[in-house]
Amino acid sequence: MPRDNVLQLCAFVRGHCRVLGLLLRVAPPDGVKQRLVLKQLLYHSLQLFTSVACDTFRSSQVAGWSGQERLTLGCQDTVMQMLEALEGLPQREQAKYLDITASCTFKLAYVFYSQNLHKEASSVSELFCQRLKQIDAFRFPEIPPEKLHRCFRLQVESYQKLGLLESALASCVQWLTSLRGRVGELLAEPIGLWARVKMDSVKQGAEDLRLRTLKEELSAHHLDADTLVAVLFAELKAYKSIRADTGQERYNVLCDLLEICSEDSGRLHERAACLVELAQVLCYHNYAQQTDCSALDSVHEALRLLDSVPRSAENREQLLDDRAQALLWLYICTLESKLEEGIAREQRVKALGQKSLEDFEPNDLNYESRLQEDAFLNSGISFNLLTELGESAAGLGRSCCTKGSSWVAVPAVRSVEQTTASLRVTAALYRLMDKPLQAMESYLLVRALCSALGDNLGTAGALCQVTKLLLQLECPSLCQEAESCLQRTDGGSDSYLLLQQTCLVLRSQLYCASHRVNGTALLLEVWYMLQAQVLQLTATYLSLPPSHLSCSHAGWKTPETALSEAHRLLRGIVLLLMGSNVLGSHKSAADIRFIDCGDNVLQKWQVLADLLGCSEHLVVLLSGVEVMCKAKAFCLEAIKLAVKLQAVRWCASFLVLKAQLELQQSELELSHWNLQQALFLLESGTGESFPNHPHPCLQSLRALQLEFVAMVSGLEKADDLSSSPQLKPKRKRRLAFLAHPAACPCCLCSDLTLSSLCLRWLLCCARGELAAGSAAEGLGLIQATLQRCGTVGPRFTVLLQDKLGSGHEAPALRLLDDLVATGYAALALHSLDWSLKARAQGSVASPARKPRGKKKQQAKSTDTDDAFALGDSDSKVPPIVVRPAAVPCTPCQKPSCPLAKTYTRGAAMSLRPRAPFTVFSEASPPLSKSQLLKAPKACGKTRSRLPVSGAGGGQVAPGARCSPATPLSPSSASATAHPAQLYSQLCQLLALATGDQDPITTAYLLAESVSVTTRHQLLSIIHKKLHKEKKAAADVAEQLQGLTLQDKDGSPEGLWVTFSGVTVCVLTLVSIQPTSVGDTLLLTRLERGSAPITVRIPTAHTKTPLSSVLSDFDSIQKEQKDANGYTEKRAWWLCRFELDQRMKNLIETLEMQVLGCWKAALLPAAQDPLLAEEAARLCAQLQQCGWWGKDPTLLKVLLNAAALLSPADVQALAVGLCPAQPSRARLLLQEPGGSVILVLDKHLQKLPWESMACLRDLPVTRLPSLRFLLSYTLTQRQTNSVLCRGIDPSRTFYVLNPQNNLSSTEECFRSWFESEPGWRGVTGSVPSQEQMQAALLEHDLYIYAGHGAGARLLDGQTISQLQCRAVALLFGCSSAALAVRGSLEGTGIVLKYIMAGCPLVLGNLWDVTDRDIDRYAEALLRAWLGAPRPGAPLLHYMAEARRAPRLQHLIGAAPVAYGLPVALQ
Repeated sequence: MPRDNVLQLCAFVRGHCRVLGLLLRVAPPDGVKQRLVLKQLLYHSLQLFTSVACDTFRSSQVAGWSGQERLTLGCQDTVMQMLEALEGLPQREQAKYLDITASCTFKLAYVFYSQNLHKEASSVSELFCQRLKQIDAFRFPEIPPEKLHRCFRLQVESYQKLGLLESALASCVQWLTSLRGRVGELLAEPIGLWARVKMDSVKQGAEDLRLRTLKEELSAHHLDADTLVAVLFAELKAYKSIRADTGQERYNVLCDLLEICSEDSGRLHERAACLVELAQVLCYHNYAQQTDCSALDSVHEALRLLDSVPRSAENREQLLDDRAQALLWLYICTLESKLEEGIAREQRVKALGQKSLEDFEPNDLNYESRLQEDAFLNSGISFNLLTELGESAAGLGRSCCTKGSSWVAVPAVRSVEQTTASLRVTAALYRLMDKPLQAMESYLLVRALCSALGDNLGTAGALCQVTKLLLQLECPSLCQEAESCLQRTDGGSDSYLLLQQTCLVLRSQLYCASHRVNGTALLLEVWYMLQAQVLQLTATYLSLPPSHLSCSHAGWKTPETALSEAHRLLRGIVLLLMGSNVLGSHKSAADIRFIDCGDNVLQKWQVLADLLGCSEHLVVLLSGVEVMCKAKAFCLEAIKLAVKLQAVRWCASFLVLKAQLELQQSELELSHWNLQQALFLLESGTGESFPNHPHPCLQSLRALQLEFVAMVSGLEKADDLSSSPQLKPKRKRRLAFLAHPAACPCCLCSDLTLSSLCLRWLLCCARGELAAGSAAEGLGLIQATLQRCGTVGPRFTVLLQDKLGSGHEAPALRLLDDLVATGYAALALHSLDWSLKARAQGSVASPARKPRGKKKQQAKSTDTDDAFALGDSDSKVPPIVVRPAAVPCTPCQKPSCPLAKTYTRGAAMSLRPRAPFTVFSEASPPLSKSQLLKAPKACGKTRSRLPVSGAGGGQVAPGARCSPATPLSPSSASATAHPAQLYSQLCQLLALATGDQDPITTAYLLAESVSVTTRHQLLSIIHKKLHKEKKAAADVAEQLQGLTLQDKDGSPEGLWVTFSGVTVCVLTLVSIQPTSVGDTLLLTRLERGSAPITVRIPTAHTKTPLSSVLSDFDSIQKEQKDANGYTEKRAWWLCRFELDQRMKNLIETLEMQVLGCWKAALLPAAQDPLLAEEAARLCAQLQQCGWWGKDPTLLKVLLNAAALLSPADVQALAVGLCPAQPSRARLLLQEPGGSVILVLDKHLQKLPWESMACLRDLPVTRLPSLRFLLSYTLTQRQTNSVLCRGIDPSRTFYVLNPQNNLSSTEECFRSWFESEPGWRGVTGSVPSQEQMQAALLEHDLYIYAGHGAGARLLDGQTISQLQCRAVALLFGCSSAALAVRGSLEGTGIVLKYIMAGCPLVLGNLWDVTDRDIDRYAEALLRAWLGAPRPGAPLLHYMAEARRAPRLQHLIGAAPVAYGLPVALQ
């Protein structure tokens, strides 16, 4: 109908109603039936107008229409006539037409409301709402209350839209008073709207409206006290349901309630409930200016009042429930109080315990770990949480259930919703305290209660939580039952979607636990809110073999990246909920305050429990890949969080993990100390109520309360703390857990988590004993632990079956499987180590050896079956073994003497040449066994000049990577050995076993064995950088995919093809024993255009074994540090000159004794093309003399270094290669060219290889691993890289004497640096973090002259995340040193610079004195920066500067360079 016709209809209806009104006036008073008929006609007309108007304006606009005002008046008149017509009707008819009036009023008002004409809408609904109280409309049971409520609701919301909040509040009061006798039944909706309007007034800053209370508004209506109490409790409930800060409003309501429910009023039960609610408010809000009462005071008073309330059958369940609620909040308030105390204590420690830079040692080798440990020491451990959560959960259970965990009826409690929420909070707190079985009981109670209420969503949610706990215990889950509950619910709510996705995640986790890896597909369907849980599960899947995974994982390639992202997400949620103080974060988040609204309290404890669990998994994972610094950082953060949360079990668990981390780094004392702290917590701080039985292990623990346990980095530091003497741990103190009977009821034996933790403690203690050399005690502990595991599992399997009920399958508890596997692996590893040592000793001194007196001048044959056999010979210059292609043979010591005899395997093991060299070259014949090539040791220092002529080059065969021909069976030791160490050793052993069968594979395996952890960290850093730079990620990813180990034609030289003129030398030490260093040196040479060469140099039975060289080096460094304590100058100088001479001798020993003639393999290739031709010609001649080699690469290397070979070297090579014609090896000298990159393993990296005479004048750098050339290849493609364009000296940043305690250094460089054009820097003070980052990102050259490597100015973790552009010259002590702890790889800040892409880092291998290193730095910088020719290479001037210090070897040999050669523009 057109809009104008509606107005005409309105006029007609108005006239018709006027006529009917006149008829009503003239109708006789006793004509009831006649009057009723007239009113029926009246209502029919008004209904007709209402229907037509609603239908018309459902598709037509009222706003802006000229008839808007008339339509509004017509609607108002319609409502008024309906209300007036209600007078005089019988009660039955009045209810009928009141229902019609309510419907018409809402429809007419909604016409305007739906078109945002809120003023007109409120004018229509207001007429009806004002009359409802007079009519007492809610007394009619025939009228659904919702029809009346929606008119009030529309009126209040219209006022809200108009900003008339005061009118909206008045309408809520009007609505509430209209309920009259049904106020207790129908008050929820008007009070809920009142609360929301109040919160809107808070948002708009209307403080006068915020202070208005419902009690004040209702005071004029004279409600009875019981009704008013019910109204105020409903108001309190409404405020709690709003997701906003309603603390002040709840506090005001509680004040009104406490005033009404005084102790004299007789409402003790209601007053106790109010006090519990007040405790909840005071727990998270500070109202110190308004009350002196604390949260704990309130809850204690509530418990006192509940004890005084008379018991009866009617109030029994409610009293139990209220008492349980009070106990729960007593626990929470105590926990929050301790959390605040822990945060305050940590902040005081930070404020008072900040150390100045001068307090640290001169170098930065231990800076990061020591800084973490110091922060840990200062925080301490404090536990004093005496409140028990168990009594609260038990009370909630008793108030709710009658038979086990199933309800026969809904319990008569104050609020079923509140009871359910409290049970969920209790379960979350149990999880936070690491009590999974108790948490499971609470969730089973929630399931039973929700089932009784018909709440399928709640039931499904509880089942999901139970499933999570069962999967945590590695048991079958209830995921299918949860999904069946979801199928019976409405699928339109957000809660349904969340639970649906949760079930998908749990089903995927169940598939993973049952080794059905097709569950990865389910991860792709998960909602964002479950991302943290999904990432943790993704990490589990990524730990499986790659061949088992059939789908991608949204960019996550390693479990560490996925788990780290999950941890980061959980930390972000904690920071968002509670601010940075809980985690002790340095980020400013002071404005964030926890708001206890909605489910925030529940989510707070859940996310904290998830964070602790994720931290545990992350620490274990990072320790497995030997990223120890990050693992320790996460572990210490988790310990501090557990201390703040009073989570004794978590704290003990992380202390055991920290002890394992220290054990990995061979910090036995610190590991023992952490175990003793965990022992103290396990025995006295488990938070359990001890049963009344005479077990001796508990009698002394009943009244023990743990107040403070000092955390120190070692036993020797305990005296520096103020802790009480009795807390110092005793040596060899053991946990009495193993002595308990299998069915012991003590807290340690009767709790699954504590039993598992005790077993982990014992196993870690056993491994510590093995590491300390106490094999008998360690093995005994392992065996006892394994026996105990066999009794713990079945006991708790029965307990789980009892909790789940008889309707479920018997759970298969596999929680201890990993523990058992680790224990057996430790036993196997120890047995293997012992067997290998016995075998090695037997090979050296065999009873079947022939007497030395009968040994002729003939060298015994080499056993080709044993690649690991040690050599033993008395010959001074043993020859190189040259084998023809057909028959392996060993030449005699006299060249003219033929081979007389071959020996059996046993004889070969007992009689070996003293210094054999094994050469693995590509031309070696593919025999079935590895052939061992002997080469002599060097025995002279004179030089011989040999003529060289010829040219040529070799080709590299395809297949840089291949599967080794000799398969290795998996060993149980792999479960105990760290993955990086195990992988490195396997690569080395496979390289030895492969030998000359496939030299490319041998070289690849040796390159893979170096810096495994560092490569892993580099990949993780690259992933994070790509994740941050999403825009450029595709381009960078394409570049990374283009970097492979193979060239375009398929040859495996692509790794170094970009670097022409660069020779890469990989040096590693090999040992067949897992825990020993070894004396066998493997040297691999890689260069462009040539096949790889690998030489095996055993030094065990030479005059100078490599292990003794390493020991001498460590001795020199120790004595150098001890010399700093000399007070007499003369004694100090004498000592240092002596040490300088010893360092000189050590460097010469490395070159002449250890490497000998094979130092030639370290030299870069010459650029003369005739060299390859001469090598090829010589190769052909040697083959005529019986040499089996076909590739001249080895000869080319030897001829290239002829200038450095002594006559003895040349004689040994000539005799070994060609015994019949040794003179042919004396060829023409040729100067080498190009640069050398050394890749050294963790044992060899500390030695000054660059200072050997053969390398001293050559450009030599280092890299942690061959794989780092890939990252530099990517850097070279960037036009802004200094590797491409060179260094601009004017773009230099320097940091000079930041600690302000090196006056001579500052005096030497300050005026010079400040006078250089374009240079910027900081002198005598600490630069800011921004300045330090800009120095590496925006400049070409960064010079640091201070203590260490500057880690205290910019830590290594921050550096590794940068994309460094500058070349770094770090002249501090040990700035390029790597700290090797235990069996782990070396770590140091220089590696962080390399990971950040720094082109070159210059630093010192050990501690140096300031004046001498200043001489070196000055000589280097003045010569290099002042070079007369452009493009001056830095490495050339490094060699010259070594002569500047007074101690040219002790100081001059310390500087080395990591990275690639760089030069000036």
